[in-house]
Amino acid sequence: MAANEQNIIGKVSKLTGKAFAKGTNGELRELQIGDPVYEGEVVVAAAGAKVELAFNNGGAYFIRDSESVTLDGMVFGDRTVDSIDGALNGQRGELDEVSRAIDEDGRLGELLNEVRSPGTTGIADQGHSFVQLLRIVEAITPLGFDTAGISNDHLNPIIGGEAATDEVAHINTTNVPAVLDSTTLNFVETNGVLTANGALSISDIDSPATFNPTTVAGTYGTFSIDAAGAWVFTTIGQDALDAGTIYSEIFEVTSADGTKTLVTINITGSEDVSTLTSAIANLTETNIVLTTGGTLTVSDLDTTAATVLPSSAVGAYGTFQIDGSGVWSYVTNSALNQLNAGQVVSESFAVMTSDGGRSHVTINIAGSEDVSTLSSSTVNLVETNDILSTGGILALTDLDHTSATVVAQTATLGSYGSFTINAAGVWSYSTTDPLNWLAAGQLVSETFIVNTTDGGQSAVTVNITGTSFVTVLDLSATAIVVEGGSIVYTASVTNPSDSDLTVTLSNNQSIVIVAGSTSGSVTVA
Repeated sequence: MAANEQNIIGKVSKLTGKAFAKGTNGELRELQIGDPVYEGEVVVAAAGAKVELAFNNGGAYFIRDSESVTLDGMVFGDRTVDSIDGALNGQRGELDEVSRAIDEDGRLGELLNEVRSPGTTGIADQGHSFVQLLRIVEAITPLGFDTAGISNDHLNPIIGGEAATDEVAHINTTNVPAVLDSTTLNFVETNGVLTANGALSISDIDSPATFNPTTVAGTYGTFSIDAAGAWVFTTIGQDALDAGTIYSEIFEVTSADGTKTLVTINITGSEDVSTLTSAIANLTETNIVLTTGGTLTVSDLDTTAATVLPSSAVGAYGTFQIDGSGVWSYVTNSALNQLNAGQVVSESFAVMTSDGGRSHVTINIAGSEDVSTLSSSTVNLVETNDILSTGGILALTDLDHTSATVVAQTATLGSYGSFTINAAGVWSYSTTDPLNWLAAGQLVSETFIVNTTDGGQSAVTVNITGTSFVTVLDLSATAIVVEGGSIVYTASVTNPSDSDLTVTLSNNQSIVIVAGSTSGSVTVA
C-alpha cells in the first residue's frame, strides 16, 4: 500500500461480506467501509461479497463474488477526458442506473434497447450513451461477467465509426494471492505430552483453495497440516523448559498458489520440582561423640538446575548441617552413654531445594551397654578372742538410663568367714570363729567378688591379723572321791592354742588340750 496520499484514488463506499486489497509491496489488508484505495492495488471480493469503490474523479466501480481488479487508469479513468468520455458528464444518473442494473442483475437488456432513440448515432447527449456502457464493460473483469460475444467489431461503430483505441475489457492475468488465516497457540508445559489442533481457512479466486500438506519436526514438537487446512501440533516432551520462560517456534504453511502464512506455537515453561535423594545413617552409641555425613544428589528436569538450600539445625541428640552442593554432616551433642543397650533413638532433618523440592536426612542411634562401675572395699581386722564382724556399702555408677544393680549374695563362705551383700550394695562379713590360733602378727586374707547386673564387677577383701595373748592354765580335779573310785583332772586355758597343749600332772599323768580348744581332761583310777 502506498504511503503517499497522492496515490489515493478513491475509497470503499459500500461493502457486503469481506474484501481485501493487496498493495504493490505485497502487503495484504482487509477493507472496511471508508478505507482508501490506492493506485496499483489489487482489490479482491471474497466469495459472496460485494464491494463498491467511489473514485476521486466521481466514478464508481463494483466488484462482487470472488472478483478481483487491478486499480489502474483503465479502471478509475485517470486520463484526459475526450469528447466521447465527455458524454459521461451530465449523465451520471443514467450511468448509475446502468451500473445498478449490472450489480443487481436487473434490466440491462431493457436499458440496452433504450441506448439510442430512432435516428441517433450514440452521441453522448442522446439517450443512454454507448460510451457509458463501454466504460462499464471496460471495467468488468472476465471472472465476474461473461464477455463472450463482445468484440471490437461490435463496439467500434458505436464510437463515432472510428476504431477504438482502448481495450474492450481489462483482464487481470496476475495471480491473486489466496487469503489465508494465521494462528497463534499458547501452551503451558506440563509433565505430559501436549497436543493441540485447529484449522486454517483459505479463500482463493484463481487457484485451488487448498494447502500444501506438510509435516515438520520442530525444536519443541511436530507440526502437520493437510490440504484442507486441518493442523495438529504435538510436543516431544518439554520438561526441560524453565519456569516462566516462553519458548516459541513458527511453522510456515503455503497454499496451492504459494501464498504463505504462519502457525506460531508459544510454550511457557513451568516449574518441574527437582528430586533430592534422602539419607539414613545408623549409628551405635559408644563412649565418645558420634559423627557421620554424606552427600544428597539433586535431579532437576529444568534447564536451570535447582540447588540445595544450605541449612543448620540443632536436634534432640545432635547438630545437622548441609551446604548448597548437598554435602551434609551430623555430630552428636555428647557420647549419649545414657542410652540403654538396644534402645534406638531417631531424629530427622528436612532439606529443601531452591525450586521447592524436599527430602530428609534421618539419624538412628542405637544404645549400647555402658557397663556400670562398682566401688570396692578392703577391710583390715585384728584377731581377738571373739568372732570378728564387719560390713559396708559398695557404690554403683551406671551411665545408662536404666541403672544396673548389684547381684546379691547370701552367706558366701570363705576360708575364715562368710560374706553377704544385697542388690543395693550393702555387705557384711563374719569370721567363723575367733581365730585365736593365729600367731601374733600372722596375716590371713580372703576376697569376695561382687558382680552387677550389666556385667560390672568389684571385690570386697578382708584382712585379719593374729595377735599374742597370755594364756592362763587352770587345773581342777574331782572334789569328792569314793574309796576305790576315779579322779578326773581337767586343765583349762583362757586362749585356745593353734597347736595341742600337754599338761603333765605330778603323778605323771598328762592332760592334752587339743589345738583350738580351751580344755582337756584325764581320769586317774
